[in-house]
Amino acid sequence: MKRSAMVGILVVWAVSLVLGVTGCLHVVDTLRAWVQDLDGVSGRVTINGVDTKGPFTPFIFFWGDGTVDVGWFPMSHAYADTARDYEVMVTAQYESGRTSSELVHVVFSTLLEGDSI
Repeated sequence: MKRSAMVGILVVWAVSLVLGVTGCLHVVDTLRAWVQDLDGVSGRVTINGVDTKGPFTPFIFFWGDGTVDVGWFPMSHAYADTARDYEVMVTAQYESGRTSSELVHVVFSTLLEGDSI
């Protein structure tokens, strides 16, 4: 295959990834989430955030330990195992049927024993 043909295929593939179901270009994600509080002793974490698009349903929190919760910011969760770190996926759903997700890292490994943030 010629180089120009390969480049054309890659461009079509990249454009198809960027275009949504409606054919509109997805420009900016409006969902942001972060660790607000983290207690290394109890394993309790609070995730806070904002979504300026204003999703029509509560957020879905995938805590990374098999637990899933549905609710609004701020949302708290207690981990049984604080010897490891976790990735929390927060997902918003919009009236258009689109979704947006934000990955939040919950890092216990850098806390000294008994510390919290």
